[in-house]
Amino acid sequence: MNEVIMWIIIGVVGAGVLAFAIYYIIKLCKMSPEDRKKAIITFLMGAVSLAEKEIGAGHGDEKLAEVEAYFKKNAPWFLKLLFAISGRDNLKDLIEEALSQVKEGFGNSSKE
Repeated sequence: MNEVIMWIIIGVVGAGVLAFAIYYIIKLCKMSPEDRKKAIITFLMGAVSLAEKEIGAGHGDEKLAEVEAYFKKNAPWFLKLLFAISGRDNLKDLIEEALSQVKEGFGNSSKE
């Protein structure tokens, strides 16, 4: 009897996890292209800042490779899914855009 209850609980938990995943996949698919791009760039801005801290000023190609590797290794599954859904082929363009936004942020904070 205890085994049956255990399997019922496992089934209910599994169904809940599956429903949760399906809900978020549908939600991600319905996002506008601008929102998808914004979510990816927000993550990449953090990765760019991290690469800037680790590598230092200059070394553009090294930082670009570092951010690209960081995204592929550490990005959550939903960001990788957003990247795949967005139809973008070039992660480097998004990294360059994130870099320019980070530079803008530093420029604006120094003016205050």
